[in-house]
Amino acid sequence: MAIKACQMNGQMWQLLYDKLADFAPFAREIHFYDDEINRMEASLFEMSPFPKHHEKRESK
Repeated sequence: MAIKACQMNGQMWQLLYDKLADFAPFAREIHFYDDEINRMEASLFEMSPFPKHHEKRESK
């Protein structure tokens, strides 16, 4: 059964992030599908169920 990104919860997203974080540096080191790794990483952050870190927060 395939899970769509819209069905991914925070725990699933974190696990996928952890796996990509392990894989991506080595893949980049040996230039294994550089463009695809970048696209996967961007896509993963786009589907994050967590608040965006780069959003401005109101200061007191």
